[in-house]
Parts: sequence; C-alpha cells; structure tokens
Amino acid sequence: MRPSPVGAPRSSRANSRSPGEAPAPGSSVPRGPVAPAPLPDPDGIPAKSFCESYIPARSSISKPNAIRPYLAAVRKVTTMVNSLDELAQALARNRSAGIVTDLPLSLLQSEEAAKAVQSAALAAFDTDFRGYALVGTHATVRRSLGLREAIVSPIPNRACFESRKTFPLPRGMIGAQCELLFTIGRNYPAAGETVDRQSAADAIVACRPAIGLVGRRTRTAPANPLVATADFACHVATICGPSPRPINWLDLDKLPMTARIDGNLVMSASASDILGHPLEAVAWLALNLVDDGGGLNAGDLVATGSCAPLLQVIPGQTLAVDFDTLGAVNCAFE
Repeated sequence: MRPSPVGAPRSSRANSRSPGEAPAPGSSVPRGPVAPAPLPDPDGIPAKSFCESYIPARSSISKPNAIRPYLAAVRKVTTMVNSLDELAQALARNRSAGIVTDLPLSLLQSEEAAKAVQSAALAAFDTDFRGYALVGTHATVRRSLGLREAIVSPIPNRACFESRKTFPLPRGMIGAQCELLFTIGRNYPAAGETVDRQSAADAIVACRPAIGLVGRRTRTAPANPLVATADFACHVATICGPSPRPINWLDLDKLPMTARIDGNLVMSASASDILGHPLEAVAWLALNLVDDGGGLNAGDLVATGSCAPLLQVIPGQTLAVDFDTLGAVNCAFE
C-alpha cells in the first residue's frame, strides 16, 4: 500500500458540526477549543533503537557517553534544515532513531505543505503501509494536541504490531489511545456509494481492540494542526489486539471500555465516545480520502482514535485496554 497524504479535512465541508451536536451519518469530526496541554520532557536517551542503521548497537546505547556524539551530530544536521524535503527527511530520521530534535517548524505555512511533508517523511520511513491511524476523534485529545479536528496518517508496516506484549517507548511520547481497529473487506466507497454509518458497516469484515501510541519527533509540542499533521499525525505505533470476535458492527457504540495500568483502573469510557459511534470514524476517513482522490482498499486497517483522553504511559508500566465482549489488548512498555 502506498501512503496517501491526508491531514485535517477542509473546514468548509457542509456537514461539519459543533462539539455539542449529535453526530450524523457521514459527519465530520466535531470542533473543539485549541489549548495544548504540557508534554513530557523530551530530553534523554531512548531505551531502545528503532533502526540500527541510524544509531549505535544496543550495547553502546546503555552507555550515555557513547550516544552523545550521535545525538549532537543529528542536532547539528537538523538545525541546517531549510526546505520542506529536508524537514521530512529529518522527521523520518528521528522516528527511526526514536529521538526528538529541534526542527524549523515555521516552514509549515499551509495544510498542503504539512501533507507534503508527512507524505515525504512516510516514504523515507517505510515502503509498506497497513492502513490509517486517526488521532483526535475524542474532544479531549484534540484539545491536548491543539487540533481543531481529527488528523490521520497511514500506518507504516514497521509501526504496526500484532498482539505485541512489550514495546520500547521512544522519546517524545505523548500518550496512549484506547481505540478500535477495523479491517476493511472491500474497496470503500464504491462509485456512487453513500458514505455513512450503514455503508461503513457493510465495508467492514473485522474489529478488534487496539492501543495507539501518540508522540512527536520534534522538541516543540504540536501546538497546531500543521505541525501535528506533518509529524506523522503524531502516530508512533499501533498495537493490535487478538483475533476479532463476532459482533454486530452497528452495536459497537454500546461497548464499555476500561483501561488499567499495572492492574489499577485508570479510565472508564464507551466506544460511543468515538464520534458518537466508531463507524463514524470510518465514514469520516473515507470522505477525506475521497476528497484527496483516493479511498479505502480491501485489507486496509483503520484505527479509530481514542474513546477516552490520552493516557500517559512510561517505561515499566503495563497498559491493558478491555472492550468487554469484543476482547482486550495489553502491552508492557520498556
């Protein structure tokens, strides 16, 4: 699958609505106030490397002095970035190495530029993609990231993990999304097909719980949609839950969700907190892809975005997300 650059939808779309209104079939993501929350301190050394070609061997990383020359070299290179293409390459390098650096985000002056940087960064990071990850389908998440509406990025194959039990957190982590993961069974939408909750249900062949990790590759917090979109839409990784169980897709909004960290209950929510119904996330994505001349393909994965505020996770913790009869997913962070 080739990456299709998709960012925030056009604000002029006729079916946009305010946060307090009930979602309608095919509706766009509700708007929320822009108020970015404080983010974790990015300084430090990654626990593990994502790509050996960019960073010394694991035995060297355990010694802080061994990696400092590398980090200094990366920071020196990124300070010389003076074009959108170089910004994209720097974002891809940082994601591969699991680090954050100072980058000239002022180069991002338009939605088109942000999408172009995301597309180029994805092409530099991976050559195979599994589907799409949405971020900001919950109002609290949008406020935390300074978003007016949801954003989306293709899911690189190397950032999609099937039932993975452990995961090394990179620098720049923001939090974890408690989300659902759909598998699309056919090309959607078909020519002339109405995009709404019902047609989205018809296009889906599987659904399972997932954990979506959200973070950044820049030292500056994603205080606006352009920065967040360009930086892989803040996507870090998608951790897929176990094999899906049979369920009526139209009843997904009735699923309760509980999240536990190290066995302690930290969050309760409902799948209906994803735009009123998780299927609305699929319809929203399909509309945005059509706007950009594309669509969903058979086999694509769609991570819906969180049904709750972002959960901050740190190395040494285990997060378990349970969607009742649909199943649960858990992961220990290193």
